[in-house]
Amino acid sequence: MRPARRDRRALLVVIAVALAPALLLRELIGVFTSGTGTTVLDGALLPDPAEAAGWAGRLLVAVGWIVAFAAGTVVAAGGQRGRHVSPWAALRVAVRRLPWLMVMLLLVVIAAQGLMLFGGAALSMLGARASVPELAAMSPFVLAPVLIVLATRLLVIPAIVLGDGAGNRLAHAHALAAGRLMRTGVSLLLGVVVLPLVATALAETIAMRAPAAAVPLEALGLAAAAFLQSRTLADVYLRRRAGRPGPEVSLDEVDRLLAELSAPAAPSRAAGAGAIALLLAPALAGGAVVVGDPFGGPRATRKEVSWSGDVLVTAWPQGGHPVVVTSWGPHWCLDDACAAVVSQSSEPLMLGGPYGATAVTADGTVVAAGIRGREMPGVIKTDGDDAVQLQRCSAPWAPADAKPKPGTCEDGITRWHSGGDEDEAQLAVAAGADGAIVVATARPLLPAADGKARVQLAVTRCGTVHCTTRSLKVLATLPLSLDLPDGRFAPAPLLRLTLDAQDRPTVLLRDPAGAVAHVVTCADADCDEVRRSTATATAPADAAAPAVAVTGADGTPHLAAVPFLDDSAAHPVALITGNARFGLAVEPVPADAGALTGSLPGRRLVLWQCPPGATGAERRTVLAPIELEPRQAGIAVAPDGRVLVTYADDGHRYTILVTGSGKATKGAYCQGFAG
Repeated sequence: MRPARRDRRALLVVIAVALAPALLLRELIGVFTSGTGTTVLDGALLPDPAEAAGWAGRLLVAVGWIVAFAAGTVVAAGGQRGRHVSPWAALRVAVRRLPWLMVMLLLVVIAAQGLMLFGGAALSMLGARASVPELAAMSPFVLAPVLIVLATRLLVIPAIVLGDGAGNRLAHAHALAAGRLMRTGVSLLLGVVVLPLVATALAETIAMRAPAAAVPLEALGLAAAAFLQSRTLADVYLRRRAGRPGPEVSLDEVDRLLAELSAPAAPSRAAGAGAIALLLAPALAGGAVVVGDPFGGPRATRKEVSWSGDVLVTAWPQGGHPVVVTSWGPHWCLDDACAAVVSQSSEPLMLGGPYGATAVTADGTVVAAGIRGREMPGVIKTDGDDAVQLQRCSAPWAPADAKPKPGTCEDGITRWHSGGDEDEAQLAVAAGADGAIVVATARPLLPAADGKARVQLAVTRCGTVHCTTRSLKVLATLPLSLDLPDGRFAPAPLLRLTLDAQDRPTVLLRDPAGAVAHVVTCADADCDEVRRSTATATAPADAAAPAVAVTGADGTPHLAAVPFLDDSAAHPVALITGNARFGLAVEPVPADAGALTGSLPGRRLVLWQCPPGATGAERRTVLAPIELEPRQAGIAVAPDGRVLVTYADDGHRYTILVTGSGKATKGAYCQGFAG
């Protein structure tokens, strides 16, 4: 058997024995720390046990890594000198020298920080006067000596574990590097710093695409890093000067130590296989939670979807699958996780203005309405009034005799009662129980004689999408403008329409000038009698801020503020269903939560379930890490309590199906859920 192969097998054994217990203990600490706050997302635990273990877990892994490459250096030195070193004896040496190793590594880290600050300052001074090509050309001359001097200090590690150069080992390491600084520094820089970082970064990149395999990949990445570091340290430390004068390592002292640590034979193939199995053992802690579910936490499934546009409505019809309506059209999920969908385009939503007015019925039917303009030659004659396009789409699971056919849409364009010289109206739409399409209109009238703005609220009931038969009822004329106080166009719809079980419309118009909502409720489906009220909203006075409609005990809706995701520009999302309030939030992930290089996404999406009045047991469910801002988000709740979340992140769109509720906790998010 070649010595190199024996060396590699012994190195693998000693590294596995040092790393595996540290990783396993960290996983156990993280699992039990998270407890019921753990979400199982596609077979992976969130938050990651490495993050949940905190500083205790990071310290355990750091100690295991130090012991691994220190003991590995002893084994690798034995391979260089032709001796079989017992892995257990090498581990005992590393553990005995651990305090010195930690002190010396701390000094190396401090020196590294100082040297990097010096190099960065030098580059910044050059950058103030140099062009980009000049700066690129000068960078190696500034940084290379800094990094090489730093790398040579790493020779103190083999000096400690091999017992050579007793006394001031830092001075001993410097003396060994003197006269061959460039070659020694480059070798150590590549083998101890650069290549191990590449190995761990590669393992992390794969782990981000396969989170369920993150722990074994981390173990293999750390083992590969320790392997490279051990071989490099031993090789550079024992390297001779090839006839040139200068301090040398005392090979007699090294051989004397290795003789005391020697073993009769190299580890067998079975020992090598056992070492690999040992490295995979830490994954059992998280795997037991995934399979056994001892804490009864929520489980989630994430799917990437292909629909486009802003999410307007996310619904979950009784007895069906989720329905997501975007500004491009409706998308019916063929399963609860939306792994497969049937989609249709929607001209009223894509081309109609000023907002996409749409609604989803209890059986999955989607209705939409949009203003297509005031002049549509060859399509419809409006004489300057608005042309409104209506659309009805049947769900794929609709009866075979449904109109339109299951999974298809029917459109129609009709002349509306708004338009002329008026500003553009706002629409809201709902589907009547008799198959009618009900449209609420907030129509900006021409200013009155006193110059004050006015808005007319009306409800139109169309028998079909062509609206050849209709009833129009004017509900109220309100003294307000649909524009924001500073003259800006409101970025979110101000008008809402709902139908109760008796098909009676309720129209809510948010006043953009203050925290007030005007509510008009019809006493019957035809709105022959109406009841008008003005509710003080708990939403922010700025109508550009989002709000959700909350139905009070008397059945009258009012507005409630939606807590922001965080201090970012992402649009917050919330849902009111029954007595529960659901909302999406973004929270930071510790920058060093990643167990390998610390470059995991710095934020994650969290689902909050808030009790009425923002008091009581809020429940928090960790969903997924995010790269950028969670755009185009939506929430739907199934009759059985499952939750579907849809969002876009970094150019990709996802759905997450959540079964079960998260950990009861106290959080600032629900405190901001007013109303």
